[in-house]
Amino acid sequence: MPNVKNIGAPINLIAHGRSGTSLIQSIFANHPAFDICGETSPLVFGVWHSTERLEGIVRWDPTLQGNQDFRLRCGKAVRGATLETFRNPKKRFWMQKPIGIPWVWGILGHRGLSEDEKISWFWEVLAYSFPEGKNITVLRHPYDVVISAEKYWGIAPLKAWESVVKMARILGHEKAQICHAVVYDKLVVEPLAETERIFDAIDRPFNPLCLKAFEKIWVPDMKTRQTEASPDSPRIIARFSHRSEWDHLPLKQFSQDDRNAITAMWRRYGHELVLKSP
Repeated sequence: MPNVKNIGAPINLIAHGRSGTSLIQSIFANHPAFDICGETSPLVFGVWHSTERLEGIVRWDPTLQGNQDFRLRCGKAVRGATLETFRNPKKRFWMQKPIGIPWVWGILGHRGLSEDEKISWFWEVLAYSFPEGKNITVLRHPYDVVISAEKYWGIAPLKAWESVVKMARILGHEKAQICHAVVYDKLVVEPLAETERIFDAIDRPFNPLCLKAFEKIWVPDMKTRQTEASPDSPRIIARFSHRSEWDHLPLKQFSQDDRNAITAMWRRYGHELVLKSP
């Protein structure tokens, strides 16, 4: 997968990078019925954006049977590009992670879209491109995400924080369609129970092979990437908390509005988050 029968029904992981998305992807990658397409955000949002620029200057699409809502055409273009790029008829299901803020975000602003309109656009792209898809997310403490982003990508903490807040507003928006949110800290402590909950939420069969994902140590260093866990290493080693480094963050520059946006998003998905104040 994907193939012509299920191209419109992927499992989409929507989250900020460095929040545990590699671990989630590995869970699905170890499932024998799933094909994994990886980080597809540039393709999904880029193809949609390019196609919608054609509205009014290209002929109608006869296969849409008279329905000329151009969003249908944009979605069709995204599915076509995805199918041709990742076609794999051997698997029953497929999963992708169009994570992060789409690269076209700034261009949308130049077109005059407000932040709220850009977020609505984000969810519209996913809904029309993959009408039968199921969206999930992973929640990790934002301070840990910021520090991990700094260590892994070399991003300044304040810049990383701004990106985390944007994603929180996307996930917390009224048009967000997320069927399940897993908390990273719970996932690495209770891998079996939390992984089973993921598959129950997306209505897909769980397979014990998914737990092989927890045999890797997911490290916060771009150079070392991931390594095999030693036989005597507990699975909790997959958890990298930077709590001891939180005091080094520029917390005074993290506005209360931003904090509220993040905590409200967590609460929307049934989880409470405590953010240390400066």
